[in-house]
Amino acid sequence: MFTALAGLFCCELIINFYNWGARDWDQFIFWNAVPRETILTYRQFPFWNPYANGGNVFLAHPHSSFLSPLFIFVLIFGPVAGLKMQVIAHLIIGMWGMFLLLRYKKVDEISAYVASFAYMLSSVYFLHIAEGHMEWLPMAFFPWLFLCYLKSFLQKKHIVTAIILLALILLAGTVNVFCIVLFILLIYSVCSAIQKSSLIPVKNIFFIFVGTFLLCSVKLFPMLEFLHKYPRLTAETDGIGLGVLYRALLSQRQAIFDSLTLTQGEGVLGLKYRWHEYGAYIGITPLLLSLSGIIFSFRKKWPLILTAICSLLVAMGSGSPINLWKILHYLPVYNSLHVPSRFMLGFIFCISILAGLGMFHCWKLFEKSSFIKSTFLKKIVFMAVALFILFDLYSVNAVILQNSFWIRPKKIKNYKTFAQRYRYMDTNNKYFHSNLYPVFLSNSGVINGYEVMQINKGDLATASSPAYKGEAYLANGAGSASIAEFSPNKIVVDVYAKHKDTLVLNQNYYTGWRVQASRRSAAQNFKGLIACPVGAGNQQIVFYYLPLSFLAGIFVSLITLMVLIGILFYKNLGRTMHGLFSRMLGIRKKPALKITS
Repeated sequence: MFTALAGLFCCELIINFYNWGARDWDQFIFWNAVPRETILTYRQFPFWNPYANGGNVFLAHPHSSFLSPLFIFVLIFGPVAGLKMQVIAHLIIGMWGMFLLLRYKKVDEISAYVASFAYMLSSVYFLHIAEGHMEWLPMAFFPWLFLCYLKSFLQKKHIVTAIILLALILLAGTVNVFCIVLFILLIYSVCSAIQKSSLIPVKNIFFIFVGTFLLCSVKLFPMLEFLHKYPRLTAETDGIGLGVLYRALLSQRQAIFDSLTLTQGEGVLGLKYRWHEYGAYIGITPLLLSLSGIIFSFRKKWPLILTAICSLLVAMGSGSPINLWKILHYLPVYNSLHVPSRFMLGFIFCISILAGLGMFHCWKLFEKSSFIKSTFLKKIVFMAVALFILFDLYSVNAVILQNSFWIRPKKIKNYKTFAQRYRYMDTNNKYFHSNLYPVFLSNSGVINGYEVMQINKGDLATASSPAYKGEAYLANGAGSASIAEFSPNKIVVDVYAKHKDTLVLNQNYYTGWRVQASRRSAAQNFKGLIACPVGAGNQQIVFYYLPLSFLAGIFVSLITLMVLIGILFYKNLGRTMHGLFSRMLGIRKKPALKITS
């Protein structure tokens, strides 16, 4: 059922399967095309990205998502088709996870379906997908994570599963969703600890956070090093009032609002950003059902209710009566976030669970009533309610994707050798925010491409510039330098120098670049570019990028992974090893003593 619904809601995406996406789809296709090319063509791990902004980190960049298991779709089918398959796969995973979460709470199947529909088929998912925000895909893992967290109260082994699921969210290059999930789990764990008069909820969440950090060290260590060098601090003061909140949750004009703010500017609705940052339509019926869930299960579910309220207050930002967003912005990592309305995801998650619980309690009351005597007819009535919710969500949210995949693939001239060929790309197009993917297809680099981080750039030159000396050159020009072998992480240069000089690459310098000549050494910074000193004569210099933060991170991640596997299979492993050593030592198990009368 979930597969069929995913195909139905994403039919526009499937019909235009190989068309390029508009708006931010370009940059996220690019962010998936680069690691695919690095892995399949050059047989290298994607450490470095030479194609954007004169060369920049890739593994360490917050947007890199190739460590996600679902990147396999991109590897097999390419960046365009692979990302669209990821959209459908995450939609199925999210609905399935929410269904299992509600079934774990002992509700009936129809109520569990309602919660699944309200969460994953809301306009939160489809507006961000239409915009091209692939970083929102991992919201599908949140129900699974929350389910494992609840199970960990009774069985500690589920902490390991929760660690893996939270790691999947982080490794998918989604800092925003990761921070939202952390916030929700922290609020809920504290409330649950108060409710249960036990520290188990807080202890479990502590172990989950620490385990996730250690497991993701391969990504986190390089990323934290990068963010320390290029911090992204924001003083976000955006907020929404009750009018925008009403439109976001209940207006059926989600696609119209999105098109309106795209073509006429954000200010047309009095908003700072475009509508995809605010829309969260789930419909009036799930909201009424969630109100029913609050009334009937307040004593047991007040931690979830309070978590929903806190998420809503943060999402309202400066428009909230209590500005929790401002308080949250004092914390590390959270001080780099912008657009507080993105926390609406947490509110929709909690409300969807409460809607399923409300539906279940309504069913219990309806089942006891004598208005309709046949149990079968009563089920038909509740199935009709669920189908109405589904139809309402389809009529409002499925059409959001209609104007996103009309761009037919373009034929781009591919140069045989890589070079920094573009200084700027045209971004004054209402359908595109960047042109990174066409630059990549041409085997070229752009010096001033789209970038969310404020990185420093060296003394770069484009191939058409009078100051251009080549992708590798001698600073004083006394001799010649030519690239013999090019790949993202490794560049081999043949050099002839008449006397001592400095060999320079036309790419930004960053810690982690190394040089192999007569001996191995770190590369130098020459006017912000990668460089090394060379002696007189003919020689071959090898530049390669291998950051120490990655080596430390992969070591910690592998150790943590082995420990988690050992914990997960501790009992079975113990029995197996005991039996093996017993056979080796010739110890036989004594037969049980039979007592007969």
